[in-house]
This record gives sequence, C-alpha cells and structure tokens, in this order.
Amino acid sequence: MRSAPKGSEISRYDILKQVEKTTGETPEELLETPELRPEHAHAWELFNKLGEYSFQEIDAYSRLTGDCVRPWESEAIMVLSKHIGEDLQQWPPKSVN
Repeated sequence: MRSAPKGSEISRYDILKQVEKTTGETPEELLETPELRPEHAHAWELFNKLGEYSFQEIDAYSRLTGDCVRPWESEAIMVLSKHIGEDLQQWPPKSVN
C-alpha cells in the first residue's frame, strides 16, 4: 500500500487518500486495509518518516526531536525498509524465509 506504482513517486496509499479527499468517498481498497493496533501506531508513523534511514540517523532523530524510538521500533523500521517498493502479497516475503 505504501509502495509507489512503477514510474511514480507517490504511494498507492497517498493516491487513494487524495481520491478520498477529492470525491468525498473512501475507495474500496482503503476500506479493506487492516486496522493497526494502537500499540503499533507509533512504530508505523516512525517507519513512514524514517524508513529510508540508518540506525545512526534514527538515533539522531530520536535525540534531536525527543521522539523516543524504542529499540524494537528501530529494528522493525530497518527490517521493513528492506522491502520498500516491493509488491508484497504475503508476509514475511519469500526473501526473508
């Protein structure tokens, strides 16, 4: 959902959110997305901000902003960032097994 279609720099999610904003109707694909558990919301927000950065850059972000990035969140960001741009139909991806 967060990957961009080939030839685009805008993610499918952002495109669908723009469609929702423009039409006032939520696209079916957005309605079908799974709900994120509240305890994981912070990690997801961090991933969307920091998904393309190194451990050192994530640590610097945490120290500079005061936004505490817990060790498991850093690890999750790094693992997930390896798959940015892949069209994942299953988790974990076959490349991880």
